[in-house]
Amino acid sequence: MFFLNPDPAQIANIKAMQKARLAQLNELTSWNAEDFDAAYSCYLIWYPEKNEWAATGEGLTELVTNPRVPQTKLELIAKAFRKLLRNRAYTWNREN
Repeated sequence: MFFLNPDPAQIANIKAMQKARLAQLNELTSWNAEDFDAAYSCYLIWYPEKNEWAATGEGLTELVTNPRVPQTKLELIAKAFRKLLRNRAYTWNREN
């Protein structure tokens, strides 16, 4: 359950649900595509300056090194890394 323009209480509630769901998923020995999608959503955080939910570099690193991730989902992680790097480069160029 993700909201656009969430208030601090909604963000705290979502973070608690993400943490609990990720703990459940990490108890599994392997993930199917549906499990991966659920795990991926657990790593999303709210970026108010971008008005979007997005993965962090730390979260993507945890996912890419997780042996439960299906091989078919590695490209999705790579795309998320590329998006993150483009956004950081844009922010850096704007500030300098």
